[in-house]
Amino acid sequence: MKILIILNQLTDNNANKTLLDDVLFLRKKDINVQVVTLFPEIPDKTLYQESMFSKATFFCLALGHLWNPKEWKKVIAHIFQEKPDLVITGEGKAKIIGTLAARFSRVPKIFIFSHDEETIRSAQSFFGEIFYSFAHVVVVASDSAKEKLLSLYAASPSKIVVIPDGISDKYGKPSDRDIRKSLGIKTTEFIFVFLGELLPEKGVDVLLRAFSKVSEGRLVIIGDGTEKKSMEILSRDLGLGEKVLFLTSYFDVPGLLMDAGVMVFPSKSKESFSSFLPAFFSGLPVISSYFPGVEEIVQNGVNGIIVHKQDSEALAEAMRRIVSQPELRASLQKNIGKGLERFSISAHCAKLLSLAEPKKK
Repeated sequence: MKILIILNQLTDNNANKTLLDDVLFLRKKDINVQVVTLFPEIPDKTLYQESMFSKATFFCLALGHLWNPKEWKKVIAHIFQEKPDLVITGEGKAKIIGTLAARFSRVPKIFIFSHDEETIRSAQSFFGEIFYSFAHVVVVASDSAKEKLLSLYAASPSKIVVIPDGISDKYGKPSDRDIRKSLGIKTTEFIFVFLGELLPEKGVDVLLRAFSKVSEGRLVIIGDGTEKKSMEILSRDLGLGEKVLFLTSYFDVPGLLMDAGVMVFPSKSKESFSSFLPAFFSGLPVISSYFPGVEEIVQNGVNGIIVHKQDSEALAEAMRRIVSQPELRASLQKNIGKGLERFSISAHCAKLLSLAEPKKK
């Protein structure tokens, strides 16, 4: 099987990270997977560096004006030349150009990867349902993302398939680098980690206020977004100084998690199950704010701690407990691994490939 993935750009977001994890895993299985981007890559500001591309597996067909026929011809010509069995597009321009070009090129299977609610909402457009109709399958990572898609577009429910993100097999393995030394963190210091987009609903402001009440440890915030600058200012105003590290792109997240003590989810809204997987696959207990359905992911006192959302004092108390009670941390860690097999990268890719197989008559 030959797969062609068309993206706008290798921007550092959850949807692209999931697809790149798929690419790397499928290549290990000797499946021919190529990636095409429609905008030039800036290596130090995108995921390009961690993708291990070669000239035979990555193509940048940088577009000028969206509606210039010459630009479309580049994509169509590439698809004709490569003759893929499956084309997977991201959202935005990749969806518009990729689905139409793949249809024109008579590709047997066309998938649109809509991933999560944020991806769907940011890609909302008047013509959206037209392009969804061109695809054979629309892949989302959760039931809530499927509901969001159905609420915005007249997409066929039978066409939308929920495939939970598969966690990369690089998680749960120690790094060959000295992570603490590279970040200036002492071996005796406890590490709290936040991993996600810096958006208002993620509650990073609550986390910073809570951490200002914790006397021990370092807080590493990994992510980017509209709130990054304001969170850096808040951290400074709270006098946290070097106790907080902001990392826009940190390409050895798995290695860092193996050195960390807990991952914190202070979200003001619902988190998807996939958000918790890097922590669980790394053997990390979590502290999460409460949202409907959180008990399906985090069992309070079993594999993590649940606190009231937007309550910085309750969050601070949970963080202090995790640091001061190693026996509690060990107990939570012991219960993490149950039922995670279905979220492995192998299970995720197997489901993806099964959808691409021709139906038996």
